[in-house]
Amino acid sequence: EAFINYISTPYAKESLLRHAVLSIQHSQDPVVVHLRRGPPRVYHPLAERNAITSPTPSLLDQDDENDKADQSDISDSILVAAGESMEPKIHPFAAALASKGLIKSTSDALSITKTLQQFTERTRQWEANSSFRIDSTTHELIDLFDSRDLPPSMSAATLPFEYTNAKSLRHYGPSTPTIRPSTTHGRNIFSFSENRAIECSRGMKAAGLLGHEYEGLLPESARRTSYPGSALKQHNTESPPSYDSEDSDVFIPLVGVRKALCVRIVNTFIEEDRIACTILVHDIESGREWYAPVRYYQDFNDLRAATVTLCPAIADIPFPKSPIWNLFVVKEVTESSTVREEKCRQLEHFLRQLCSIVYREKLNPGIAEVCIHVQSFLGCDTALAELDDEDLHLHIQVAVNDITFEDAVEKGHNEAQMNARLLLKRSIQRYTYRLFLLRTMEQIVNQFVDSERARGPKVDDIKALELRGRATLKDISLEELARIRAYLDQIQELIMESCTIDFISISQRREYGAIRGFMEGGKGKTYLDIVFREAVREQIEIEIYVPLRSIVSRLLVNGWRHDDMEMQFKMQELSKRTQTLFRIPPEKQSPSDWRTVSNILQQGVGRSTLPCAKLRAIVRAAKEISCLHGQEHDCHSSNIDTTASGENIGNDAEKSTIGADDFLPIFIYCVVRADMERPCALCVLLTTLCERTNRIGEIGYYLASFEAAITHIQEVDLSEDCINLSSNKLSGFP
Repeated sequence: EAFINYISTPYAKESLLRHAVLSIQHSQDPVVVHLRRGPPRVYHPLAERNAITSPTPSLLDQDDENDKADQSDISDSILVAAGESMEPKIHPFAAALASKGLIKSTSDALSITKTLQQFTERTRQWEANSSFRIDSTTHELIDLFDSRDLPPSMSAATLPFEYTNAKSLRHYGPSTPTIRPSTTHGRNIFSFSENRAIECSRGMKAAGLLGHEYEGLLPESARRTSYPGSALKQHNTESPPSYDSEDSDVFIPLVGVRKALCVRIVNTFIEEDRIACTILVHDIESGREWYAPVRYYQDFNDLRAATVTLCPAIADIPFPKSPIWNLFVVKEVTESSTVREEKCRQLEHFLRQLCSIVYREKLNPGIAEVCIHVQSFLGCDTALAELDDEDLHLHIQVAVNDITFEDAVEKGHNEAQMNARLLLKRSIQRYTYRLFLLRTMEQIVNQFVDSERARGPKVDDIKALELRGRATLKDISLEELARIRAYLDQIQELIMESCTIDFISISQRREYGAIRGFMEGGKGKTYLDIVFREAVREQIEIEIYVPLRSIVSRLLVNGWRHDDMEMQFKMQELSKRTQTLFRIPPEKQSPSDWRTVSNILQQGVGRSTLPCAKLRAIVRAAKEISCLHGQEHDCHSSNIDTTASGENIGNDAEKSTIGADDFLPIFIYCVVRADMERPCALCVLLTTLCERTNRIGEIGYYLASFEAAITHIQEVDLSEDCINLSSNKLSGFP
């Protein structure tokens, strides 16, 4: 088999094709040749795309009339005519930023495009080989051809003979778009460059398609093997060819280095006359979150000293300086609150820069060791100890953030399909993570977070507002939450509008073939849109909601404090009552008291961090009611959802015994036994920050059911023996 990528370069015309022909002549039958003719004139997909519209003024819009000419230049540069260079002029995400006025010139857009290209090149090699191959002199990344980066329709012709074992080597899904030859895009983001053509020859040689007798015809750079660290020797003519690593190449092993760590300092407190920091860590690759060990300023200083010798560029990252007199006279606790906040902000920035150093900084052989230092500092070795890279089973991971339980089943999915869907979701999330590494996005997020922190009422302000009445504090809280939700929605639409093409390209990779049937057909577009939005929303909340969580909690806890105190008392009393007193018919009662449902609500809704994860837990708990009832009563009603009208959804609807009238009493019983803290404030958080597209459909229905349960518990009369579920009390709820 052989693959020919026709590109209009002198090397491809005079050298690469000749070598391919020679390889074909000396190859055994059959020989498969793929030819692709480019269109005479190509338009960028964004050329005909309308701008993002919003019913309200966008928080992202920048009203600067002087920038319209530059933005027009950016839009005009998207058009690519036949015969012109196929190098990317502007990445779609950069064009979207320009349309919102967030970047001011074509040079900014080109800079963003170049940065995204760098991220993609490094990620592609990292995910393929778990290592980087760099030049020992320039420390530049050396392109390596991997047939798995081709679209499925083309990769079959270039698969190495050992590709059948490739799935066992990857325990995560690739998060870069496939290479699309002869498109409007350029090297390493979307298509082949001349270097890629050379690496195609390397791949052919490595697969045995290009004999040693023709190796001398290739340029020096094309003779480098694409197998990192291999030093195989040829013992006989039947053995595979030998490929010695050249002296000019350096390999950086990245096995065990996490691909996407998000960290935030969420709290500071005084301990033994020192300021201690609470660090929340999200590992996007595994979907886990945890709190790092408590760290002090000296710990950060030690981390900097240990890593700066490995990577001198770390010295340029801003780091708070401790005054000399602090060592002898003044203690940290005597610093003003303003100084402490600024120091905390700089330490957080320093830590976040270290977590993304593999993508951003110039590569050098010590960069992997820097990552290991950082991961040890964050407690990754303890939090991820049970994740063995050699034996990882995604279906048994219990991740609070993903609410992935052993028996979690998506409707119509088997175990392999659930794994593939989860891999795809996390891959899209890692792609989104890299977007937030852009300096422009970093500035946009920091500006909004800082403004919200400045706007948020302090403790004294809240006391003053409470004197004016609880309604006033609630109104202010809802106003701030609405502002945060609008910003989250706008960032999400910005990413979805500009990056969906890349997301679709990622989803077409061979690793996600198990869910190919769901992604195709009439409902395929809806299926992919749900997965894409779920991944993008989660990452946006990690980047924006998490640093604002303390502000949000302060508003909600104080605004609904009295409501939650009343709720806690009622839930404590109601938890002593039996299922019969909740008007659950005897034939519908659970011998286990719906324990698994209550556990999902307690862990997923009550203790997870992100609102989107809490919403998924509500849906999961609601579905578990039907699953558990089917298991305990030996019926076929598992995975059967119910609509607001009481009609069942699914092919086995007629077999279901859980209808809407039966569901709500059971759900209220489970909410009571879940013993969640501050349920009223939690309900306000979820109903306010819920993404607009999720307010309808399955998530919207079960969220309304959760709200109905909270409302009914608030209105329950404890003097009654049985819980009254009269229709007039529940009017307006499903």
